[in-house]
Amino acid sequence: MKTAIIMGTRPEIIKFSPIIHQLDKKNSFVIFTGQHYDYNLSLQFIEELGIRKPDYWMELTKSNPSVQIGEIIIKLARILQKLKPDTVVVEGDTNTVLAASISSLKSGIPVSHVEAGPRSYDWRMPEEHNRIQVDHISELLFAPSQYARKNLLSERVHGKIFVTGNTVIDAIQMYADSASKKSNFSIDIDNFVLMTLHRAENVDDRRILTGIVKAILDSGQDIIFPAHPRTVERLHQFGLYNTLNDSENVLLIKPVGYFDMLELMKKCS
Repeated sequence: MKTAIIMGTRPEIIKFSPIIHQLDKKNSFVIFTGQHYDYNLSLQFIEELGIRKPDYWMELTKSNPSVQIGEIIIKLARILQKLKPDTVVVEGDTNTVLAASISSLKSGIPVSHVEAGPRSYDWRMPEEHNRIQVDHISELLFAPSQYARKNLLSERVHGKIFVTGNTVIDAIQMYADSASKKSNFSIDIDNFVLMTLHRAENVDDRRILTGIVKAILDSGQDIIFPAHPRTVERLHQFGLYNTLNDSENVLLIKPVGYFDMLELMKKCS
């Protein structure tokens, strides 16, 4: 069976890593869409996790989500026509997942969806739009939990459902022990809070992001904040970056690698 793995973001790389390690290179292909074009959000993770480099690597123009999705669909269709895989495997709920699924479906290739079934019931989230659409056009749905399976059954998806657990847990189990040896991040702060923040519904609205920043500053907690490029852009746009960066209790840093993040998670309070 010939399999095509399609990914484009940091979470997909992490969650796909246990699967890619198990695949036979002769009968599988890895395609990277470049949705996360920053080195720290893509190639660094591929190298750190020891997975093979993608067989195909797209370069996307920086554009709005709808145009980006359309660009992925078009470019991916050409690759799929050449490879002719028996199935395309996608993971999660990103724009890459939606675009890859549509391109595969219209190319006559069955879609297999890893992490099928989670629901937030928050329509502000672009990821909610994506995951619902992908679940309804997938032939094989790999649900991370019984709760996710119930969601799929209640929506009467036509594909076959399997409860498999979550590959992000598999990744942690694979790499947790070696993280301390491979991490390059050192910190002298004790009892700190580790924070991440990048969802569109949290950072794209000035009022909401301002409220979050105020709460962070008022918390009095020492906080380490690896800031996503999207978040940094919005902090600058809304005039909040210097306030956060100059604060006494927040250490604003660039995105860190996977092993660094695992170590920060181990040490945070």
